[in-house]
Amino acid sequence: MNKIRIAIVFIFLAIAGVVLTVSGISDIIKINGDIPDFNFESMQNVKKGDFVCGYVNNILDCYASETTTNTTMGVETSSRTSEEYFLMPLINDVDEAESLYVTISASNIEDRRLLYAICDDTWEYMDGNTDIDFTEMAILARVKEIDSDLMPLLIDWFQEADYCDGNEIEIRKHILPYEFVVYRNPNAPYISLIVGVIMIAIVAVVGFFFIRALMPKKVETAPYIPPANASENTDANGFAEKYTPPQPLPNVSQPVQPDDFFPAPKPKSETETKPKPEPPKEPPKPVSVNNYEDTNIDTSGLNAEQDLYEQEQAIAANFRHVEYDNQLETSDLDTDQKLAEQEQAIAANARHIEYDNQLETADLDTDQKLYEQEQAIAANARQVEYDNQLETDNLDTDRQLAEQEQAIAANTRKMEYDNEIDTSDLNTDSLDYYDTSAQGEDDDIFIFSNDFDYEDADASKIEISD
Repeated sequence: MNKIRIAIVFIFLAIAGVVLTVSGISDIIKINGDIPDFNFESMQNVKKGDFVCGYVNNILDCYASETTTNTTMGVETSSRTSEEYFLMPLINDVDEAESLYVTISASNIEDRRLLYAICDDTWEYMDGNTDIDFTEMAILARVKEIDSDLMPLLIDWFQEADYCDGNEIEIRKHILPYEFVVYRNPNAPYISLIVGVIMIAIVAVVGFFFIRALMPKKVETAPYIPPANASENTDANGFAEKYTPPQPLPNVSQPVQPDDFFPAPKPKSETETKPKPEPPKEPPKPVSVNNYEDTNIDTSGLNAEQDLYEQEQAIAANFRHVEYDNQLETSDLDTDQKLAEQEQAIAANARHIEYDNQLETADLDTDQKLYEQEQAIAANARQVEYDNQLETDNLDTDRQLAEQEQAIAANTRKMEYDNEIDTSDLNTDSLDYYDTSAQGEDDDIFIFSNDFDYEDADASKIEISD
């Protein structure tokens, strides 16, 4: 199934490469050929796929646009105007007389900006401003059949402008059923050709190796080489013996079990008896020819074929035995390889377990260190808290001492003040006494009452006239 899918992908790539190559070659031929100019030549004979060129001098309006919308999970995320369609009157001698119009489609933002500027200049000129400097735009365009969705929009535009009294049949006579698609990159055909050739080359190379891998491989068997023996044996008496070389053995599948080569011995039964010895063989009698016996005739050549056959059987048996030994060695090698792989896997698991144990030990050491650090931090925190409490207690003690000192000072000042008051009372009593004794002696003497305030009077001096 996967091979079929790969083959289908290669087929599509090959088709795409051929299409790009043919399209690139066709466009290169057309671009390098004679391209008609729509400013001077009539566009009534152009067809789909041709190239045209010229200067865009007048644009009447942008009558349609194409918007591309991006959605995510059915929700619109962004949108942009991907292409706009402008209406251009053809101003060459033939088409201008028949009032033909054609559509110019542009997808590039810079091209659309220039076409909008030309449209504004056209309408400003039609409004009476003849001193305007027109925006110029030279284009190379590919001719394409107008989209079926654009034709109704274009007819609606002419009917709204009341062109040909809105008669659709007359309007269609003045519309060229093509659109000029602005061709931005003149090197695009060469790029298309190169890409197409590369795709075809890739498909050809990959397909060659893919098909070669799918083809069945030929199995070559080594030819049988008979033993190097003389075709003729000649004895001492001149007798010659001829024989036919043996034919190659058929390609028969060889047995894979050791018992096929060497049958297991049968178990001896209890009633089995030892075989009787064979009687000695009599020596071969001499060959007699016409009742003439010659004991000197060599008859070894008569058994040559039998000897060769036995040699071939022995060689074949040796070959099978060697092949079986090779298979046994191969199986032993495979077993050794598996054992080595198992040992390596066990060693890798042991190293992995050792590494995990080291990681766990390291994690335990790290946890111990973190615990000790946490304990140290907690001890420091408690020490700092204790120091803060001591400082707070010292501050409270200092504050209490200061309050006590202030209270003592206040009491001291109060006692001093009380002592001053007592002294002033004593002075006042003395003055009252002096005034009473001196009363009547002179009218100019000031009389002080007991209600005199010693502090508020601020009279440090008392004048008494004699």
